[in-house]
Amino acid sequence: MNYNYQRQQKTAGIIRYSCGILFCLFCFTYLFFLQGELLAQAQFVYSRGVTNYSLFVGAFIITAVLQIVQWLVAKLAKTPSRWYVLTYFPSFLALTMLTHIDEQSINHFSFGAWKWLAPLLLILYVLLLRFLYEKNYSRESHQPLPIVRLLSTNYLLLLIMALLTAGTGTASDVYMFELKTERLLAEGQTDDALQVGRRSLQSSQRLTNLRMYALSLQDSLAEHLFDYPQAFGIDGLLTLSDSDQLVHRITSQDIACSLGMKIGTSIRTPQRYFQLVLEHHTELLDSLSQMDSLAFGGNDSLRLAHENRLQALRRQTRRTADYYLCSLLLQRDVIGFVDSYTKYHQRLYPDLPDSVWMNSEVLLPVQRGDVGSLEVVVQRAYREALVVGMPECADSLTLQRHQSYVEMRDSIQDPVVRQNQTRRRFGNTFWWYLDNPLP
Repeated sequence: MNYNYQRQQKTAGIIRYSCGILFCLFCFTYLFFLQGELLAQAQFVYSRGVTNYSLFVGAFIITAVLQIVQWLVAKLAKTPSRWYVLTYFPSFLALTMLTHIDEQSINHFSFGAWKWLAPLLLILYVLLLRFLYEKNYSRESHQPLPIVRLLSTNYLLLLIMALLTAGTGTASDVYMFELKTERLLAEGQTDDALQVGRRSLQSSQRLTNLRMYALSLQDSLAEHLFDYPQAFGIDGLLTLSDSDQLVHRITSQDIACSLGMKIGTSIRTPQRYFQLVLEHHTELLDSLSQMDSLAFGGNDSLRLAHENRLQALRRQTRRTADYYLCSLLLQRDVIGFVDSYTKYHQRLYPDLPDSVWMNSEVLLPVQRGDVGSLEVVVQRAYREALVVGMPECADSLTLQRHQSYVEMRDSIQDPVVRQNQTRRRFGNTFWWYLDNPLP
């Protein structure tokens, strides 16, 4: 009799500790890798931006709390070993309620159906525990089941509850991409932000805004413009109405401030905003560049401050010019692009002869050269647009690739097949975007 009791205690210990380890592993992994961005966004919104959520610390604390809840339930319920895993039901229910959120429920807090569903499930849970306790107590005390059967029952129920919890998530993949991209940008991890959801063809206007902002910070907006889905035209560069500081860490006004000027209430289109900022910057750049050295009176610190300001303004102007030129590309305005490209590159690189800045073969992205304090690069989207609008200024490599695209496009008659097959090889080019307008 004592031997059977010791074996039951040992079996109960194995079930208790193994279920605890599996639950903690699932809970921490689920919170850290899959739901961390949602919880971080919820805390940011509910605290009105006052506090920040740490993915690791948050997942660790929530897992610990839910494990304590299970321990208290197990102490109170005294569930038979065969059904011990049911003591994790309240913890799974709390975890489900915590992660069953999406953009709508975060921005406009509401318990929704949980107001009546959670109490109902808990009542049914208590009744179930009472029923199982009365039915199995005597059998477990005098007729112990094999440990394999006990473990398999508990593990199966644990797996079912875990799958039900994970399957109740309602947030879309695109929204999760938005949150992660925004968080990484706010933390200064621009490279990592650009990798979020990169292989997905699904996107949103805000996600595209954040990606274009990240590319602009790296001075590579036109280089990788069409590496990402451009389903929103120029609105994918900047959303004028996105200014809610209580919902977003990085708003359109933040992006605008990085370009040097806030978005005015009279601005109707992003392109008009880029044009106004660019004109302002180029005029200021011209006036600062014409300052005579005598104006500093031999003061080296003033001269250095002026040079630093000039360099910062020049970079800011180039970023704004990229936004404006890319807006023309996204509108498929090749003629307007060629005219603006000629105008603004001449003003941004006034010391360079036309034969240098117009000759793309000299300025391939992998062949960068410093001219004074300026790094000269003709980015890929510009080279591809020049092939269409000004082929005499295009480099031979881009011309050859464009010829391959034209041959492949013209060889396929069916429009759907042509669109899909050309996307596989040339979906990240301006040519494919130009030939496949949005529906």
